[in-house]
Amino acid sequence: MREINVHLTMEQVRKESPLLHDLEKEGKILIVGGFYDIETGEVSFYEH
Repeated sequence: MREINVHLTMEQVRKESPLLHDLEKEGKILIVGGFYDIETGEVSFYEH
């Protein structure tokens, strides 16, 4: 479930910020999502 939420948030960023979306399409930036697990201290990163 958490991975789905991260991906939905990344898509929301792309939809709500045409500037960031265009920069990503041009290969100038990479939009990456992350999840911090407070129990383990581990951070998981998600791309795409």
